[in-house]
Amino acid sequence: MNELVAMCDVEVAFLIFSQPKKPYTFAHPSMKEVADRLKNPSRQEPLEKDNTRPLVEAYKKQRFHDLIKKMEALEEELAMDLEKLKLLKESRNEKKLDKMWWNFPSEGLSVKELQERHQAMLELRDNLS
Repeated sequence: MNELVAMCDVEVAFLIFSQPKKPYTFAHPSMKEVADRLKNPSRQEPLEKDNTRPLVEAYKKQRFHDLIKKMEALEEELAMDLEKLKLLKESRNEKKLDKMWWNFPSEGLSVKELQERHQAMLELRDNLS
């Protein structure tokens, strides 16, 4: 009930009857004030000035600013992670290109492997032109 009063800035009253018809009341600020409010609904302010409203508003503002800061930090972290991912992908693509057959040195290849590489280069040239 305290959260309902604090977050919604309302006056609340509950009247509950038990099985043996015994009444129980729960109210904020009091059952009398809530009953008076029911008798005079046009009254805007509670009879006794409640000083919790500024505290609730200050809490809401602070919570909002904290959430904004957290969101900005997460956005910044996401941007950094996306940049890292981009760099990793570029690095991986470069490593793949380094492992392509035309990037391997010709030293140490047999005559047959050199002829196959020469033929592949000719086919590549023909396909590109």
